[in-house]
Amino acid sequence: MDIDLGKGIDGAQTAEIILKIREIPIVFLSSHTEPEIVEKIDKITSYGYVQKISNITVLNASIKMAFRLFEAKRQIIEIEQKHRAIFENAPLGIFRSTTEGEFIEVNSALSKMLGYDSPETVLREIHNIAEQVYVRSDDRQPIVEKQLQISGMTQHHNHYRRADGSEFFANLYLNTIKDETGQPLYFEGIVEDITERKQSEEMLNKTNERLLLATAAGI
Repeated sequence: MDIDLGKGIDGAQTAEIILKIREIPIVFLSSHTEPEIVEKIDKITSYGYVQKISNITVLNASIKMAFRLFEAKRQIIEIEQKHRAIFENAPLGIFRSTTEGEFIEVNSALSKMLGYDSPETVLREIHNIAEQVYVRSDDRQPIVEKQLQISGMTQHHNHYRRADGSEFFANLYLNTIKDETGQPLYFEGIVEDITERKQSEEMLNKTNERLLLATAAGI
């Protein structure tokens, strides 16, 4: 698309209208090189800018590149949508948090597990994971120290608190996301509520103890 389209709206304005209706790759072809013009089209989702003095080989390569970039963007969006669907619909609690202990993102399963009506409520209400989620606030620090010392995922078993003050047991699977220099950016975690399993194990242990005592007493 050219920048100059004669009387009326220009190419940049036309592109904005088109992109509101349908996402397509647009390459601008123009003789304009003024900074204000280049800045104007930079604000539009374009896939290239070719000067009219360029030969057909450059134009052809630019168009092919635009299609490749467009396809790559489409695939990235599809992957992100699939990951988002998994994140939002997973039966296990999933979260991202700062290394200092503040939630960045949580899914619906975790918000329900913690006794809140929505992920947005969790992010609004919980500002310190150790103080507000852990039954013993000092339980979190050893987990963080261990996680920062290794590469990969660690597993932990802990005692947590819901919004109403009730408690539950859960397995925590934690992983550290790092930048290109190896510096920690944030934690990603999965939380599995094992309260019912733990209660069943405790009941089974008590039953076994009673049977052993009865056996020892000759009953």
